[in-house]
Amino acid sequence: MSRVQLKAADGTIVELDPANVVEIRQFDGKAQVEQLTSDPSVPRRITLAEKPWRVAMLLNAAIGKARFDNSAANHSR
Repeated sequence: MSRVQLKAADGTIVELDPANVVEIRQFDGKAQVEQLTSDPSVPRRITLAEKPWRVAMLLNAAIGKARFDNSAANHSR
């Protein structure tokens, strides 16, 4: 699945796997995502410098692209 790169509220670039994002909520006007991770060095909650609707749109687009790519690969056999 395609990963999505977004800017965190602190200015760093974070990479999210849409399959691991379990919640998107609004926090001080910004999007805050909660993700599943087994890696203790990866934060579970990340506040982003984006609006929640934009984050949802980008994650959904990445999921749709992965589904389309997989179905196109299956039909070419």
